[in-house]
Amino acid sequence: MARYYIDVDGLGRHSLDCGEQELPSLRAVRKEAIGVLLEVSRDALGDCDQGELTASVRDGSGRLVFRARLSLMTEWPD
Repeated sequence: MARYYIDVDGLGRHSLDCGEQELPSLRAVRKEAIGVLLEVSRDALGDCDQGELTASVRDGSGRLVFRARLSLMTEWPD
């Protein structure tokens, strides 16, 4: 299995290093990155009316292999 590193950025915060993951495929990389975004968003976006979080996945050599973006926008209807 290959090693990957996931970083989450957004909401004016410094990058959150989610550590090293050993994953068997790029399909697993995608699934893990989305799962990390959903987990982090519960706390990070909880008090916001709008915002965006991005998970960037690098391989063992530091090359970007995947990026996922999660956006939130809330509004009160008229």
